Amino acid sequence: MPNYFLVNRVADTSLLGDHIGELDKYIADGHQIVEILFYGQGAKEALLGSEQAKCWQAFSEKYSVPLKACANSALRYGVLDEALAKEEGAALSMSNAFQVTSLAVAFDQMAKAAHVCALGQWRDDASVNSTLAVIFNTLKKDSLVFKDGIDFLLLAASLDWQVTVFFQQEKCFDKPLQDLFALYEVLDVRFTCDGFNEKQFKLVMTF
Repeated sequence: MPNYFLVNRVADTSLLGDHIGELDKYIADGHQIVEILFYGQGAKEALLGSEQAKCWQAFSEKYSVPLKACANSALRYGVLDEALAKEEGAALSMSNAFQVTSLAVAFDQMAKAAHVCALGQWRDDASVNSTLAVIFNTLKKDSLVFKDGIDFLLLAASLDWQVTVFFQQEKCFDKPLQDLFALYEVLDVRFTCDGFNEKQFKLVMTF
């Protein structure tokens, strides 16, 4: 079965080569990548003219791996394809190596994949069930990164993924967020990563 990769943060250019090298080796070992999704801050990797976009374009052309940017993330971080730019009355700012997709469509692809991994966290011992761990390292609830994580986990929950959330501090989990999680039946909320076992999850995302 094909495998699915996500990029949810901007890679330092000095590390990007290492990440792509890992994917080169992965494909050389006979594995297939159905597509790579650039979500949250990762959408900035698609910025027109950036070194990151050029590296990803070369990888995509070499292996015919589609590069998909989450539409909401692209809009949130100002990386606009032709259609989004027209809607916003702004200039094109996304490399044409990337295509815009919705997060819901991406989750459909993830559900079908053998493994789903954030870039740099490849493993082949993940759960085959639709289980998601979301780890919040950021403590700023008003930050875009925090909002990225909340959007991601709520959509997963709405699509019947089992979600476990890890916060650094209890103060992040205030009454409005508690009510929102209850509405989406996100009930497994923890304030420590002690005993965390990534093998229980199909996907682990850190924000």
